[in-house]
Amino acid sequence: MAHGMAGYGFKQEAKEIALDVAEVNRRSVQRNGGMFANYQPETGKGLWAKDLFSWNILADILPE
Repeated sequence: MAHGMAGYGFKQEAKEIALDVAEVNRRSVQRNGGMFANYQPETGKGLWAKDLFSWNILADILPE
């Protein structure tokens, strides 16, 4: 989503989203020792599939 938004000229909004996603994943690793497949949108709590490494590993490159 962030890459698509940036491609349509919403670069600042895309960067904010990318940084938010990266922060949720960083906090998850810090608190839980890993990432989850999904997060509750209002609290950031991991919902399922702890230690899943798929799309969420891309959070490190989103802000670029």
